[in-house]
Amino acid sequence: MAEYSVVGKSVTRVDALEKVTGKAKFGSDMKLPGMLYGKVLRSPYAHARIISIDTAKAEKLPGVRAVITGKDVPEKRTGGVKYAFDQYILARNEVLFAGEAVAAVAADTIDIAEEAIELIDVKYEELPGEFDVEEAWGINPPVILHPDLPNYEQPLPSVRLEPDRPNVCNHYRVRHGDVEEGFQEADLIMENRFTTARIQHCALEPHMCLANIESDGSITVWAGRQGLYGAKQYFCRTFDLPPSKVRVISSCYVGGAFGSKFMFTVEPIAVVLAKKTDRPVRIALTREEVFTSGGNRIPVLSP
Repeated sequence: MAEYSVVGKSVTRVDALEKVTGKAKFGSDMKLPGMLYGKVLRSPYAHARIISIDTAKAEKLPGVRAVITGKDVPEKRTGGVKYAFDQYILARNEVLFAGEAVAAVAADTIDIAEEAIELIDVKYEELPGEFDVEEAWGINPPVILHPDLPNYEQPLPSVRLEPDRPNVCNHYRVRHGDVEEGFQEADLIMENRFTTARIQHCALEPHMCLANIESDGSITVWAGRQGLYGAKQYFCRTFDLPPSKVRVISSCYVGGAFGSKFMFTVEPIAVVLAKKTDRPVRIALTREEVFTSGGNRIPVLSP
């Protein structure tokens, strides 16, 4: 048999020594001089109108360097799902899901930032939510979360909206073969209803981001995430910057992702806080925040 250098042999991983000795650098290890710590206030409601946001107490807390709300972020919709730019960096006027970001702070320490978040007073008018997928995707649903969905910018040309189903962001039809003929030829026909559970990826390293604004106004973002080129494109569009003004840098190692770190959870918020303070801002989710706001694998329901 041919002698191979790798196949059939026990090969030491190139990153093994760094990892087992604790020398490997992850995004959570990133620090910059003068760095501030950010925290995000999120909605407890699945659907509500924002009546008012009082940030006065948080702004007066010693060590707080910035407090931002929806009025401090770009007005354009961004991110969200790949079928439509449907979400603001921070909620404006309404929250559309539990855990949606409403306000954020940057402070000298993480403890001060957490205390400041508790001092922000948000008054909501709770609105009817939609919690049943069949009811939501049906014709004339009781709650329409995005009444202007047909007017949203669609990043993909293949998106198909259903006018009679206003909560459906894309209807992908698959038609192939003769189904009736298949039934007639089948030895066994089994009919059932199949569902999958909602799954949180639960990567060992929670989502994090460190953002800095350079002297020429360009953005540098360090993040333990996937899809760096997609992230660069996202920042260029969101903040109206040319590619030459945006750098997205991965940490040397990413502590797991499994698809969850394609999403934008804290990155644009860190950029806005860095712009406002003119200092680097780091935001890292706690494990609880990862479960509520870090994205998940969406349940699947068969017809």
